[in-house]
This record gives sequence, structure tokens and C-alpha cells, in this order.
Amino acid sequence: MHRSTQPGTPGQPHPVLPTVGNHDAGYSESSDDRDQLADNMFLDERFRPEVETGSASLGPGLFYRFQVGANLEFICIDTSIASGMDVEHYFDDPAHRQWVEETLRGDGARWRVPFSHHPPFCAGP
Repeated sequence: MHRSTQPGTPGQPHPVLPTVGNHDAGYSESSDDRDQLADNMFLDERFRPEVETGSASLGPGLFYRFQVGANLEFICIDTSIASGMDVEHYFDDPAHRQWVEETLRGDGARWRVPFSHHPPFCAGP
């Protein structure tokens, strides 16, 4: 997987790995900016090949995983509200839910770290 903002970008010293948040999803903003996020972060070019290998789940939503060394795997979970769908959040979609469950149960890294834009527990809105 290309971990820069654009595949093949020279001089990118650190990986840039996006996770979708409220400013990208539109439920608290005036418009949905997912198309802009996909364009700016080259999501199709970066993550579409990962769908074939089971390392990502897209459309709609952004779910992917990547391993660092032999023992550590990070799992990106899109926690945004799923506007226009029959579920509340993208992770509630049956295909994404299955991908997340299989990823967390699967073989591989000793440690798995799920991450998302929104905190799993919150005292406020």
C-alpha cells in the first residue's frame, strides 16, 4: 500500500494514513466532503487494490488495515454517520461489519490497534 498522500510522491518523510471524520462526512457540516477527501488523498488509487487482498473495505466508508513489523497491526474504522443508508454508522453496514469482525479475529499480528476519528466513549455530543 502506498502510505503517502499520493502514490509515488517523492520526499514524503512519514506515512499519511487518513481516517474519516465529521468534517469529511457532512452530518455536522453544510456539505459532504467525501468526494473531496477521496480526490485529495487518492483513496481509490491507494486502497482499491487492498480490497482485493482483504486489507480494505470501501464504498461507502473507509476501512483498512496495515501491519508494522511482525507484531503490530493498525485497523482504520470509519465511525461516521452513514447518510443515505439504512444503518446509522458505516461500520453498521453488514459488509463492513463482517470485514471488521474477520479482521479482528484473523491470524496475523500479535497486537491489533483499531483507530478512528471519533472516540469510542464520550461524555458529550
